[in-house]
Amino acid sequence: MIRDIVVDIDQSTGNGLVIVMSPYNPQDVPKFKSAGYRWTAVQKMWRAPLTLDSCQALRREFGDRLAISPELRDWAWAERRKTEALAELAKATSATLHVTPSLSPLLAEKMAARTYQQVGARFIAEAGNCLIADEPGLGKTLEAISGLMEAGKWHGPILIAAPLTSLRTTWLRELTRFTPDAHVTVGVALQQDSAGMRRALMQDWLDGYLATPAEAHVLVINPEMVREAQTKFPVIMGITWTAIIVDESHKYLTGVRSVQNLTKTGAAMLALKGDTRIAMSGTPMRGKPRNLWGTLHWLRPAEYSSFWRWADRYLVVEDTRYGKKIGTIRRGREDDLYRSLDKIMLRRTKAEVVTELPPKAYIDVICDMPAAQARQYTQMSKQAFAELGDEKLTAAGVLAIMTRMKQMATCAWGSGVNGKPTAKMRPEVSGKTAVIEQMLIERGIAGDDREGMDKIVIASQFTEVIDSLGEFLESIKVEFMKITGAVKESHRVLVTETFQAEGGPRVLLMNTMAGGVSITLDEHCDELIIIDETWTPDDQEQLEDRIHRVSRIHQVMIYKLITADSIDEYIKEVTIAKDVVQKTLLDGRRGVDLAVRLLGR
Repeated sequence: MIRDIVVDIDQSTGNGLVIVMSPYNPQDVPKFKSAGYRWTAVQKMWRAPLTLDSCQALRREFGDRLAISPELRDWAWAERRKTEALAELAKATSATLHVTPSLSPLLAEKMAARTYQQVGARFIAEAGNCLIADEPGLGKTLEAISGLMEAGKWHGPILIAAPLTSLRTTWLRELTRFTPDAHVTVGVALQQDSAGMRRALMQDWLDGYLATPAEAHVLVINPEMVREAQTKFPVIMGITWTAIIVDESHKYLTGVRSVQNLTKTGAAMLALKGDTRIAMSGTPMRGKPRNLWGTLHWLRPAEYSSFWRWADRYLVVEDTRYGKKIGTIRRGREDDLYRSLDKIMLRRTKAEVVTELPPKAYIDVICDMPAAQARQYTQMSKQAFAELGDEKLTAAGVLAIMTRMKQMATCAWGSGVNGKPTAKMRPEVSGKTAVIEQMLIERGIAGDDREGMDKIVIASQFTEVIDSLGEFLESIKVEFMKITGAVKESHRVLVTETFQAEGGPRVLLMNTMAGGVSITLDEHCDELIIIDETWTPDDQEQLEDRIHRVSRIHQVMIYKLITADSIDEYIKEVTIAKDVVQKTLLDGRRGVDLAVRLLGR
């Protein structure tokens, strides 16, 4: 075999390139492109980012035709050993912390009880910029704090961007407890919050940092503030951060769809200055592999510089009349993709690392519709079939019809102010409300015989349903608390702390999306009632793991309310993954066909 393709390394740029010199052969061009290489006319060579993926893709296309330089060969062997070491570390059940015990003895002691968290901290130290994708509830917060200590980054300005619900309930609480010597500021006011108040808080933080720059100064903010940083919060963009942590990164970095296709928040996150970056998410793909690229690009932009090159290598990409369509992982490339992630992503589940924690138990509770609700549901079902027969119906219209039918399966609806639909969560017009009332009576929360201390979470994806259920609970004199998108951050903190404490209201009503991330509700709660499931399983998992956490070993019961002879029941019977349902509903005529099946006709 003639070795006519010379492969070398160019480290004159910051992150290095693989460069290829080869005699022109038109049959080789598609192979180079398939491997993710680009032709540079000025230098007359093919180039790709210096990564093991680039090298392996080239080997896969050209095999023994490659003449590899000694410098590239040495680099590749060293990189391979590092990747293999990280893969082995990820499988470990414990690791030695070198720095944390001296900086925070209490944190080291806490992690000694959950030794897999030691592994997470050492992975951050060894891997550098990385994604901690442990299942929700395993303690990613402590891993990130200890990881920065282990990496020698617990000093100077440190930025943490997290959802509003976790700024104080998670980050401030844990930082205050385990790093009492650090200067920690939450850049969102608890009372009378405003842009001016946030600027004042950040100025106080900046003054503290400038006075003692060698110490650890942590600023905790909401990612939406990064989007407005240039005009409202210049401190955020003006600092070169020692480290940046993005919590629940799937909510913000999926906005980085490609180098050219960015949301405002995604573009602002990329503009932050700081070499050490940590992303945290228990559900990083959000049901679609393509969603992972935004996080990878944010972590290592030179290595993951092209979305389409990455997608062509690992995902199904189809050309349609409307452009390219991105699908799931390509058959035969699964192992390649997972191996490529070994050096940048750590993912463990509760079943792997906390074997003593019982798995969640799921119980389907069948609810019968009262006559009034059944009449309305039947009428709306007929209207839905008529609409589905419209050839001009858009894909989004199909999904809207299905969502409306899910609402009707929950309760009857009326017309409120300005004709806005209003949920009626009362037993006489909602089979699910009748079941909820009975379950609360059985637990001594409602009815005449009220006793006990255990608490329960009740969740719906529809805020109107939550609000209406709250009105019903008031009518039967059941105390409750509520978390929806309309609840201010200061009140969320109060609700979370009250629910975690002994006594107080035993019922927490929660919007699935508003309350499903970054809060812990497990101290006195073993049960969750899901009124209606979302189309995306990741949203459900985030919700369930608010009470299924390693901080307390207990059996968690998940009750799913399913209305008989309704779309609820038909969705359950359809033999396709739930995350495929939404995708299919948005897929033209196939979406209409599936919608008809889900309506039971």
